[in-house]
Amino acid sequence: MKKTLLFFSALALCACTSNLPKVPEGTAPLEYQNVVVHDPSIMDTTEGMYYITGSHMAGARSADLINWEQLSTSVQQQSWFQDIQTELGDVMAWGHTRTFWAGCLIQLKSGPNAGKYMMNYCVCQGSCPQGAIGYALADKPEGPYHDMGVLLYSFGSRNTEDIYDAETLATLRSGESGNVEAYADITAPDGSVVRYNSNFMPNAIDPCTFYDADGTLWLLYGSYSGGIFILRLNPDGTIDRTYSQDYYGKKLMGSYHTPIEGPFMLYSPETKYYYMFVSYGGLNANGGYNIRVSRSKNPDGPFEDPAGYPMIECMGKAGQTMNRQNPLIEKYGLKLMGNFQFMPYGNEQEPSEGYMSPGHNSAYYDASTGRYFLLFHTRFKGTGDRYQVRVHQMFMNEDGWPVTTPHRYSGVIEGVKYSKKDLEGAYKFVNHGTKTTGVLTESSIINLNADGTVSGAASGTWNWNKAGGKNYAEFHIDGKTYKGVFNYQYDPAANVNRFTFTACGMSNETIWGSKAE
Repeated sequence: MKKTLLFFSALALCACTSNLPKVPEGTAPLEYQNVVVHDPSIMDTTEGMYYITGSHMAGARSADLINWEQLSTSVQQQSWFQDIQTELGDVMAWGHTRTFWAGCLIQLKSGPNAGKYMMNYCVCQGSCPQGAIGYALADKPEGPYHDMGVLLYSFGSRNTEDIYDAETLATLRSGESGNVEAYADITAPDGSVVRYNSNFMPNAIDPCTFYDADGTLWLLYGSYSGGIFILRLNPDGTIDRTYSQDYYGKKLMGSYHTPIEGPFMLYSPETKYYYMFVSYGGLNANGGYNIRVSRSKNPDGPFEDPAGYPMIECMGKAGQTMNRQNPLIEKYGLKLMGNFQFMPYGNEQEPSEGYMSPGHNSAYYDASTGRYFLLFHTRFKGTGDRYQVRVHQMFMNEDGWPVTTPHRYSGVIEGVKYSKKDLEGAYKFVNHGTKTTGVLTESSIINLNADGTVSGAASGTWNWNKAGGKNYAEFHIDGKTYKGVFNYQYDPAANVNRFTFTACGMSNETIWGSKAE
């Protein structure tokens, strides 16, 4: 597929003496066409259109990742299935629910269903882990989809002793009060009652289907409960039971109802790594939802973060509440984004749109341009649990870790020529840290000085180099090293184009800057 996202900002631009395209005075701010899709999962098509689906069978499409058209918002209003209550009524009844949680879309590349579009859906009541993942096929990306059946239920034959060796199990149990097991009885589709261990068994929800570099199809899934797992699929979308003797597949991270959910996998031909994205925390506006990422050379792991922590060790403890689990896991995984807001500076009157609990993302690599994008839903400061989809561009830093632009994607601004002197000055600065918290991080001011020092709310040094034309940035701030990129972006809050930087470090922190002049 040849899809090009090389276009100017939708705003009129004029060339100035500094060769930096400016927004002409009096130009109206760019208007975005926003949509409401919780847990958006992206699929591109040969028709030059991007589609996202998410929870509640919501869906939308866009040709440019900026202007979106809502296709559906609920099960009652959905357009994916001709008669969803008939086709999927049985699985909804089994899951004790009248809706669906996060799904995903993909076009099959091989096998008997090559060329068809596959939707993986999932059901779960919420207060019990009686979940299921199924799949449906269609000839067109917008459907109608036809159900092919359930792939995976939230139960299996696995016992605690089947998962861990004796030494590991003893370690897990040491220092814990009470029983390490957390059983629930689940009624199987055949009517039998199955004993489900929710500390170790995954919840069959939040599917992400993806192809690896060799064209093999995989199913990544899981949320809370026993963690994040992966299974290999056959070319037709069914589970390849030769991959794992275990019903659930291979565990990658999590356990003990730790607040980890929404896994998504992205392969980078540039770095040859698989990047596993997840969300930590609670999804409501005050829940501290935030996006994390780790990587591996193999689609089924093992995964590590920039600090070198093995993600398989990222788990909580039995019997802990969610808020008490967060401190046990927040050191793991590169935190790409959490709550933040850029505050007014100088003669600016309004702050930026304050993101609250951004998360449950998907990601996209455009092979024709080499560009990366992060798609997610977010809530906003002062608006309760209202949410919308947002898209930010991503880059790979010098160490092969993704970093995300501070402002939402508004198109690529062409014709930008600048020197190190153009980068000097005051920046609105955000450090996303590593904590999972409902507190909003407001920007402070730092200065990138001509002598290469950083002063203001943080101190250290900075540097810019154009190795490989990448506009790499490197910061040594408060004793930590961060690597990333400089970029020239449209800032919708101020209706101006401005320099930004984004960088991450071995501390698993991401820092952002948006030039304040």
